[in-house]
Amino acid sequence: MIKFKQSSIAFALSLVLAGCGGGSDSPSKESVASETLTNPKGKTFSELDTAANSLLKSRYTGLDNNSEINLELVQKTVTHLLDDSASSFTDFDFPGIQNHIKSNGSIEGTERCDNGGTVIYSGSASESGSGIISAKFINCANYDYATITGNITVKSSVETNEIGIYFDALEMSDRREQQKLTGSFKATQTDTVYVTQNILLEDKNGSQVVSQLSVEGLKYDDGYNQSLSLSGTVKFGDSGIVTVDATDLKGYSPSFLEGDIKISGINSSATISFNDTYPVFYQDVDLDNENDLGAYIMSIRDYVAGNYTDLNPVPLNILSLPPSVSSPYFYGNSPDTTMPITVEGGSYSDPDTAIEDLVVSFEWYVNDELVEGQYTNTLPAGVAVFGDVLEVAMKVSDGANSVLSYRTSITLADAPNQIEISGLPDTLSANQHVVFTAKVVDPDNKLETSTSALTSAPAGATIDENGQISWTTPSEMLFSSQDYFFTFSSADEQNPSEASFTVTVNSPGSLPIARSGIEVPKKSNNILINDFDGDDKNEILTTDHFNRVMLITYNNGTPEQKWLYPYALPTEGRIKQVFAVNTDDDSEKEIYVLTENGLSVIDNLNSEARKLLTFEEDAVSGALEDTNNDGIPELAVFLTNEKHSNSTNTLAIYSLEKPQQPLFETNSDNAHTVRFGNVDTDENLELIVSSGLVYDTATWENEWLSGYSFGYNDIITADINGDGIEEIIGNNNGVTVYSVVDKAQIANLDSQYNNCQITAANLDNDVSDELIVGNCHWGKVHAYNFDSGNTFTEIWNVDVIDNDTVSTQVGDSDNDGKLELVWGAGVYHSGADELITADIDGESFSIRQDKIAPQLDRFVSAGWAKKAGNTEKAVFFVPRSNSGSGGGRIVQMDKNGQFTPSDEVSTNWNNDQSVITADFNNDGLSELLVPDTALYNTSLAIMDLSTYDISYQLPIDSNDALISVGAADVNGDNVADAIYSTHNYVKVVDVYNQSLISNFSVSDHLNDFSIAANSSVDMVVASNSLNLLTLTDGSFAKNDTIEKACMQVEYFNFDSDAALEVACLYQESIFYGGDTTSLIVYEINDGKFEQVHQKQLNVNVIDFVVSPVTESNQELILVTQGGGDEWDEPTHANIIFTDSFGSKISRSPDLLGSPSKDALKVRLDDKGKLNLLLSTSVAMYQIH
Repeated sequence: MIKFKQSSIAFALSLVLAGCGGGSDSPSKESVASETLTNPKGKTFSELDTAANSLLKSRYTGLDNNSEINLELVQKTVTHLLDDSASSFTDFDFPGIQNHIKSNGSIEGTERCDNGGTVIYSGSASESGSGIISAKFINCANYDYATITGNITVKSSVETNEIGIYFDALEMSDRREQQKLTGSFKATQTDTVYVTQNILLEDKNGSQVVSQLSVEGLKYDDGYNQSLSLSGTVKFGDSGIVTVDATDLKGYSPSFLEGDIKISGINSSATISFNDTYPVFYQDVDLDNENDLGAYIMSIRDYVAGNYTDLNPVPLNILSLPPSVSSPYFYGNSPDTTMPITVEGGSYSDPDTAIEDLVVSFEWYVNDELVEGQYTNTLPAGVAVFGDVLEVAMKVSDGANSVLSYRTSITLADAPNQIEISGLPDTLSANQHVVFTAKVVDPDNKLETSTSALTSAPAGATIDENGQISWTTPSEMLFSSQDYFFTFSSADEQNPSEASFTVTVNSPGSLPIARSGIEVPKKSNNILINDFDGDDKNEILTTDHFNRVMLITYNNGTPEQKWLYPYALPTEGRIKQVFAVNTDDDSEKEIYVLTENGLSVIDNLNSEARKLLTFEEDAVSGALEDTNNDGIPELAVFLTNEKHSNSTNTLAIYSLEKPQQPLFETNSDNAHTVRFGNVDTDENLELIVSSGLVYDTATWENEWLSGYSFGYNDIITADINGDGIEEIIGNNNGVTVYSVVDKAQIANLDSQYNNCQITAANLDNDVSDELIVGNCHWGKVHAYNFDSGNTFTEIWNVDVIDNDTVSTQVGDSDNDGKLELVWGAGVYHSGADELITADIDGESFSIRQDKIAPQLDRFVSAGWAKKAGNTEKAVFFVPRSNSGSGGGRIVQMDKNGQFTPSDEVSTNWNNDQSVITADFNNDGLSELLVPDTALYNTSLAIMDLSTYDISYQLPIDSNDALISVGAADVNGDNVADAIYSTHNYVKVVDVYNQSLISNFSVSDHLNDFSIAANSSVDMVVASNSLNLLTLTDGSFAKNDTIEKACMQVEYFNFDSDAALEVACLYQESIFYGGDTTSLIVYEINDGKFEQVHQKQLNVNVIDFVVSPVTESNQELILVTQGGGDEWDEPTHANIIFTDSFGSKISRSPDLLGSPSKDALKVRLDDKGKLNLLLSTSVAMYQIH
């Protein structure tokens, strides 16, 4: 059996084993075409050699001169010698030759090949095995569909242990390759194999290689070489002649364990030296028999296969083992050309270079072409488009070697259309006329003409045939700013696409009214007392240490909320601290809010917060002061990566005049708190770091490095000894006082309790401040004087209300001319969080224990209530209070946001959260349909909103959970009836006459209902199916049912006729969240559902209502939820207006908290203006 292969060594050796065959299953990569040796009978080895070599000489047309050595030629030579990679040219033999051997030893006949063609045999053989055979192949196709044409002659002699193989135009081809052999092999074998070969190898492109080699090797089994040597020349038609000398090769080819292969040319030589790790490539650049350059070959198989192309020989004195590197990783999902693409580096190492000394870069390839200039792990947007083959490899260099990993392939998605805008002003105001141009482009092919048309836009917007849009922005808006959508859709019904852009319009109107009740922070430095609204009176500024910023005032000594910032802050993350600075010389302080990811400022209570700084890492704590008296404050902030426990802290100082780069930056590992204070004798402020560092803010040079940490828990500065210089006071459970002037600790104050808080203020109008210490865990609040002997004397102490003190602050919070101490309590246990106020009067201290406002946990909108005296209130239900330890309460809020929460109206044991206002008693006043649930008593109640008395109860089975409530005149008596649903039924009750009108039950989980009471009373009930009902003869009759599990349903007018349609919110997948929500619209035709529209909304819709502004083509108002991707990240809500098809028209700013079902109530007021009530987990909104 003969196996053709490109490897000259492997070819030679395979032919002398087992008579005719052996070696590995390695193919030739090049074509063979030649003419045959004819009539070999009686010819000697020498005559056959001469004939074959004569054919070779006449057919070789390439260069005959000696070649100059280069890296490419060396690799090509090694490949010619050692390549044994597999192809279809394997396992070729003489098909069916046994059928043509005569009894006298002669061989004559024609054999049909397995897959077409023939082979003609002639010759003879003795019983001993000596003989001569000629085979002429004519388009002979073997089982691998390789086709062979041409002649091969084999002569063997048992007496001399010789075999000769002679090729004459032996051409082999398959679907991919073609190669042709001319020449001879001569082999003699005893214990050692001797081979001489003179072979011309040609491929279909005309490339020619002549190998004239002598090979010697010990007999080997299964491809293992005991000792292999060769010498001779390899002649490349396009390069010339190189000399080859290989000695003592041992092991499996090509991964030999020992030996050298030397390749020489005119001016230099190269040697591959094998060992049991990585072969070494040496270069003798001047033929002085001294190697000058070297490089390790990390994969000899890749090198032989031609894939190892980045060999970089270096001087031997810097030769080192190259790094190893794995492919980069791409964790993204369906990127497209509009977004940068970032990969994560693969693992890498180096056996003799430190990891920090390695240089990592990346190479990007588009359609196998290197992208020049892009060597980071991020490829900018727009470099590759849909349909391109995008690949990336990671390169690691140790200075001497550069190693490129295998490539990682990244599949690009078809990018959605984009809209290019020109002529649009940077900012838009209410009632502003604008003209601008919008062009829809395909990011993957920007030259292609788009067929998309403007299908949805704000009222009054028009577009001409050139894409020019004319629009006058609304003169009145519900919010201080709103995003407005312009949507373009394609006309391709088979592959519809949609693209939209938004513009933000700013209104001079006030912010929407938002309230939440009293909240307290969880950490220090989140309570301030000052004038924040310009009324020359102080308010308490506080936060919930999460996402709410609010002002608190007092009503008859009880704190109540005066103002709540209604929007999510423009800097993301939880609130860390608040600061108060006046930079514009008006009467009120500006509010600065430090969040985990930046610094925002609220200039006044009617303005939106502005983003001043954004951090790449997480803010821990900070301080804000005007350190250089230029009227602009500086921020000192600790930054860290809170997701990594071993992350180091960085202290950075920013000027808010030019916040792009920090003024000063340093690492500060063991510090958590920073303060500004004047703690030395000069006029400059100092920056104090809790780890024990003091910096001068004029130069940012270190002024003192204390041998001790100032305070792990907290630090403050205050002049407690009355010398006009502030001391540093640190809280390390006990209190320690430091003097920067003396550069020493000057006092200690031990405590039997852990200290939660320290603060200082001048309580008695003397020259020094007093120290106030709040203990933790049911301890006390203490006040101390600090005397000239550097000792503390207690002035007073009092038991704390709860088990902790948080964010203590001293000031005239109630504007009575006296100081109060304000702090948060209850944040470290499951009960209510409380804002505590204590009056300070000289040496007396009293806590207002009966003046603590309840904590309101979450909210549900009920609607508007008509009250006696022609007044009106917005009504909200609080399902739970006091951190879940209290029951339900009612909030009635006037149009200015003033409210006082009721006492508990029920335990609301089931935490039911659906309420509505209506005139159920036909008395011209509104009542509240509200859960009235105790531990073993579940019911709904009609509640008088003036007295909170119950006038009627609607019993609910204690095993049922309330789903939703509504109100409508179902029986036509002009009095609102109550409608409510549980998990398995919906009931309609005539409250006025205290009678059941009708009910409807489902066998599965009931999700929602909607009722339309016009000429007939119709209701849709959504469960795992959608049911259409009509009230007939006092009971609901089912007209139609379809298998569609709508989460919410509403009757509305989808089109311009008078008939109502049904809007269904349908969640495509319960596993991928609300972004899979679709709007489905059904017409009712002959009492049957007929779907007329469906649209993916691509937002997480929690609730929706129908806008009452029009009676046809009605808009929908969605309440959506965003944010909260991390467990501790604040969520936000948005109100989105859509047209009847679900295309977005406008969107509110991000509002606080998470909404729930029944979160939104809408109406038109007496002036025909749209009013909204919105409730979320953390706020109540009046929007009008």
